[in-house]
Order: sequence, then structure tokens, then C-alpha cells
Amino acid sequence: IRDNIGDNIWANIRDNIGANIGANIGANIRANIGANIWDNIRDNIGANIGANIKKMDLKWIDTYSWCQHDIGWIAYYKYFDKYGLLPHDKNFEIFDIWYDLACSCGWCYTFENIVFVCEKPSKLYLNQESRLHKENSMALEYSDGYGLYMLNGIRVPDWLVTTPAEKIDPTLALKETNADVQREIIRKVGAERMLKSCNAKTLDDWNDPKTGYNYKLMTMEIGERINRKYLYFRHASMPDIFYAKPVPPEVTKSLHARAWILSMIERDALKNIDSATEAEILANLPLTVS
Repeated sequence: IRDNIGDNIWANIRDNIGANIGANIGANIRANIGANIWDNIRDNIGANIGANIKKMDLKWIDTYSWCQHDIGWIAYYKYFDKYGLLPHDKNFEIFDIWYDLACSCGWCYTFENIVFVCEKPSKLYLNQESRLHKENSMALEYSDGYGLYMLNGIRVPDWLVTTPAEKIDPTLALKETNADVQREIIRKVGAERMLKSCNAKTLDDWNDPKTGYNYKLMTMEIGERINRKYLYFRHASMPDIFYAKPVPPEVTKSLHARAWILSMIERDALKNIDSATEAEILANLPLTVS
């Protein structure tokens, strides 16, 4: 059948069936394997391997494979190959090699006269969102002991994973410059404990009438008795995550802080917000929380 369907029929199968089936299969594979695991592994391990390869001044060859990390697109074509919808001739035998490599190897870098191949991880842990995550050890580990400490898809220092939450100084979050790592520190020690360590006090409490979300204007002690104002609120899609975003000292209400963060009002205008301006801000607040 494959030999006689012809270019036109094959084009229809490819464009119509392939577009419909492929869109669903490919999208799901990319979303669940590529976006989460692949991004983390590529960014954290691939950067190290790539840097060493660059130093060695090696030349890529035209045909290469990322092995296990190519399984997404290989599975896509494997579906059509299984039902005889691909021209499986001698020129296509490379696909069988790619498939075997993907099933047996981790990373694979191919160059002229030399190939680097590594084994698959010996341990790999994911959270419910399919992100690399392990709370008391490496989330990704190889047999030689190398691996990554990851919390909810974020690479973090090993002490954050291995140290019990009650032994972590909450003020370490204030010194962390990476927002993602800072979020994981606060998540582990707990938002309430974090606020307590900063002698936080609530200045204003407000519920957004459009979204129902609660916002608190708070003052926190940062460093050597330096007080800063923050707007404290819950993450839109992750109930256990809270933000504490710094706002200007001129802010006196949670509503004003929210408007300033959304760039609805300039800092110079914060000192003189009347009831009419507040009404205008309320009317223009977004219907959803981003």
C-alpha cells in the first residue's frame, strides 16, 4: 500500500491526518516531556557539556541525536512508522538508530571521529506538574554521584534541599538575588515564619472586588532596622506561593500599591489620591490576576 499511494495521496495523509493527529500527539509530548524536563536538563547539564565541547573546538556532524531527550519527536514519527505511513527505506534507517539510542542512552553528542555518550540518570523525581523536584535529595542523579538539586523545576543550592525547614534562617531569602530561588526559600520556611522574622506589620487589608484576591500592605524590617513597605498577596495559580513586592514609602493603602505595581498610577501621584481617583482605579482593575 505504501508503495502505491502516490505523492498526492501521501500529501493528503500527511497534511490532513498528520496535522490532526500530530498536533495532539506532538503537543502533548512537547508539553509534558519537552517543556518541563527537557528545559531543566538542557539548561543545567547541557550548558556544562556545551562549554567543554566549545573549549575542545570540535566540529558537529550533520546527523546527530540527543538520544533520550529526542524521544518527543521520535515518538511522533514512530506512530506513523508503526502504521506504515512513512517511506521506510534505506535512507530512513537512521531513524531506527535514533530510536535505539533514545531508548538506551542519555545525552549523545556526535562529532567527526568522536562521539560522547552518557548513561541515563539513575534517579529522577518529578512533582505533579512534571517538573524536576525532590525535597530532601537530588531530583536528578547519575550513577557517578553527579546530579541536580531542584525544587518545583528551579535549580537551587544543595543546602536549601538538605537542610530541614526549621533550621533555615528565613532572612536568607532577603539576601537571595534570584527571584525563583528566593520563592523556593520562602516556600520551604513558610510565608508566616518569613513575615515573623521580619517583624512584619499589616498597615492595610483589602479584597479586590473583581477577583476576590486579598492584598495586604505591610511594613517589614529589612537588615539593620530598615523598614520597607510591601504588598503581600497570593500567587494566582499556586495557592501555597505568596508574593511580597516592594512598593514606594508614599503608599498608604493596598489598593494604591496594587495600582502602582500594575503601572496604573505614577509614583508622584501616590501622595494625593482622592476618592475620584480611587474610583477610577477600581473601575480599571483587571478582571483576572496575572
